[in-house]
Amino acid sequence: MNSYIVNHQQRTTFNTDGFVRLPNVIDEEWIIKGREACERATSVKIVPGSEGPDYFMKLRVWENNDVFRHLATLSSIPNIAAQLVRSQKINLLYDQMFNLAPGSEDRTVWHHDLPYWPITGSQVVTIWLAFDPVTEANGALEFIRGSHLWKERFQPIRADDKNNVKPFGASGSSNFVATPDFDAKRKDYDMVLVDLEPGDAVAFHALTVHSSRPNQTKTKERRAYAMRYTGDAVRYKEGPVWNVYIVNPDLHHGDILDSEQYPVVYQSAI
Repeated sequence: MNSYIVNHQQRTTFNTDGFVRLPNVIDEEWIIKGREACERATSVKIVPGSEGPDYFMKLRVWENNDVFRHLATLSSIPNIAAQLVRSQKINLLYDQMFNLAPGSEDRTVWHHDLPYWPITGSQVVTIWLAFDPVTEANGALEFIRGSHLWKERFQPIRADDKNNVKPFGASGSSNFVATPDFDAKRKDYDMVLVDLEPGDAVAFHALTVHSSRPNQTKTKERRAYAMRYTGDAVRYKEGPVWNVYIVNPDLHHGDILDSEQYPVVYQSAI
């Protein structure tokens, strides 16, 4: 793929809003390949006590799928991450597929990502890539503008197969506060729903508060692929971690992330 240039306005929007829509990140050939790859992706092996909804459990798919491996590690997408977080080096933390079938009641509740992950540092971005048209009706992401600049860190939560939500573990939770009921106070926040066309992406900071809707349509798939990238100042964090599926047994507290599980996928020539 050719290099994708993130312009000044897009970088400014990402820095101030915590998210930015990026059009035409991949072309029609890779949209089709991505859709086909979604049908072959498998879920991770369930860790007892850390079950989640089926649509959430397709993580680290790049490790076993050539299409996702190319998109996450060999395409222009890692370079997009480098431009947004202003890093000379980019590691792939992990990837995740989010497919909502027509009529699916699955949704993503309001949260921000960083408290779930075994890392420290602010150079962390998700590139959320659409393989289908994404609208409010079939499960578009919604963001709270500027929330990545808040001081609060919200308690990790999890939803079961019936979308019942509860705190995700207790150890170490003293550093977190309960997530407010953002839907009950929508007028108090600047909430932005991001529609996407196939091949578009939305990039967002790991502390940007976001959610997604169920797929309320009868015929429209919502196939999406999220790649989580980190910059050169990010370090590994030991201790209580809620997303146990991305813990790296080869690293210790304070280590740089360079490893087989978190590969370096972009390195500046400078």
